[in-house]
Amino acid sequence: MERLFSRENRISSFGWFFPTPTKDDRGIVPAPPEAVLKKDELKESWLKEKGHPQELRLVSLSPTTANGQTGYQVRAEIFIRGVKEN
Repeated sequence: MERLFSRENRISSFGWFFPTPTKDDRGIVPAPPEAVLKKDELKESWLKEKGHPQELRLVSLSPTTANGQTGYQVRAEIFIRGVKEN
C-alpha cells in the first residue's frame, strides 16, 4: 500500500500564520488577502521547483488556532513517496 501523506514520509514543513477571525455570525470568514497571496506565491514558485523524483510538494491554506488565536495558516510541505509493506 502506498502512503503519501504520513508523518514518516514528511521531510520538511514550513508554515505562515495569519491571525484573523475565521467565523462570524454569518458563517466562515474568507482568508485574508495576505494569506491568499502567500499561498499563490508558493504555488507559482516553490511548488514548481524540481526536486527528487519521489518528492511530492504540497501547499495548503486552512483555518486554524495557534496559541489561542484564530487565523489562517499557509503550509508548504515536502513528502517522499514511499511504500509500506504489510
